Amino acid sequence: MLSQEDTVKLPMSIARNVALDLVELDELKSSKIVYLSIIGNYKNQIKEYSDQSILRTNQNALLQKNIDILESQLKVEKKVKRSSNAIPWILGVVSAGGIGYFIGTIN
Repeated sequence: MLSQEDTVKLPMSIARNVALDLVELDELKSSKIVYLSIIGNYKNQIKEYSDQSILRTNQNALLQKNIDILESQLKVEKKVKRSSNAIPWILGVVSAGGIGYFIGTIN
């Protein structure tokens, strides 16, 4: 037990102020816990957005590579088609001439 020497007598106004300060301290501790939780949630959201941004950047890079590959293929196909289009055109002209000659010889 406390002896008379261990106790300190305080005026009532100081004791009230100390009690109010302790209540305010408890409220601040509770607020701190809430704010730390909110900050933790924001940090998690930032990490998720950062991860999503990295994924989108990677997807965009892959799409750009695909576009480049397809453009290259298109260029090659255009070059191949130009040379191969000449043969059917020539055959069409020759066959049209042959058909015209055949029809002309029938009369």
